Amino acid sequence: MSIFYFADPHFGHEAIRRICHRPFASVEEMDEALIRNWNEWVTDRDTVYILGDFWYKGKTPAVEILRQLKGQKFLIRGNHDEWLDEEAARYLIGQADLHHIVDPACGGHEIWLCHYPLVTWPGKRSLMVHGHVHDYYPLRYSSFLSNEACLLNAGVEINGYVPVQLEELVENNLENKSKLSYGALNPNRPKLRSPLSPRTFPSMSAENGKKREKFSCE
Repeated sequence: MSIFYFADPHFGHEAIRRICHRPFASVEEMDEALIRNWNEWVTDRDTVYILGDFWYKGKTPAVEILRQLKGQKFLIRGNHDEWLDEEAARYLIGQADLHHIVDPACGGHEIWLCHYPLVTWPGKRSLMVHGHVHDYYPLRYSSFLSNEACLLNAGVEINGYVPVQLEELVENNLENKSKLSYGALNPNRPKLRSPLSPRTFPSMSAENGKKREKFSCE
């Protein structure tokens, strides 16, 4: 079983497709791609934490989309999740505004989940996974958001429109934050260090004898 993170898909939301310059010709194409990408990576044994804003005013009801998605789904409620009703809740294993987990892929590291990026959260070395800001950081928050390596944006725009596991989430955030300084591109800014420690793991294929870099919280 693996844990995935996925924020702000905004299924059915035509305006967000345009505002965030998503690479889809229509909202129908966007929804189809998000569903296809999800099911290519997630199995029914996996758990996906949806960090809010799952659906907004779409022609296809949210419950119909939930039925198509593999895995166990836990919703961290966002500001656009008024769609959630008793029928839709049957397709979720849980829901919350703020939730605490331990991701086995991170060696027992604590992770806090909230739709909104918090300024502070419990735990000396814990991580905060959030959504809400998509791929842009408003000027008044940009310094904090782009300089805090333990604050991880699970928004689909910076994670390839797919649910991601912790290692890829960290890598995508480090790459994205490295380009930002007060909301502007700055190739000369100091490089952020990963909040996780590097460790070498065997490749998925034992035959080729190769190694690949993974992350661990040791």
